[in-house]
Amino acid sequence: MNMVGKLLREVVEGHDSKDDLVGHIGGDDYVVLTNPDRSEELAKAIISDFDSHVPELYQDDDLRAGFVVGTDRHGIKRSFPLLTISIAITLSENMEHPFLLSISQNSPRMKEHLKRLKNSNYLIDRRKEIT
Repeated sequence: MNMVGKLLREVVEGHDSKDDLVGHIGGDDYVVLTNPDRSEELAKAIISDFDSHVPELYQDDDLRAGFVVGTDRHGIKRSFPLLTISIAITLSENMEHPFLLSISQNSPRMKEHLKRLKNSNYLIDRRKEIT
């Protein structure tokens, strides 16, 4: 299990979340199923724990610079920002029919917005679904 998966499981278990579920979607995408009342608390704890581990992954010079220099998949040398985590929260209580498809279509749009921001962030979609 990679660092993010382990961290998610530890945070969820550390918050006495017996009924919560941590799942791996693929790549660096995960899902945490929890009670809507607990979602923001868990998101804050996940970000705090994640951000506390990021310095362990870099050399001091890179941390001071705020980025690393490397070669991308096209062979082009460029700078990459330090790792952050983006958490999209979709509240099933706001959906008339909280199906996996509707949730999975909403989350990438939210994450796309979050990834344009600096630092680790979370966003709660509080919109009520109207049918």
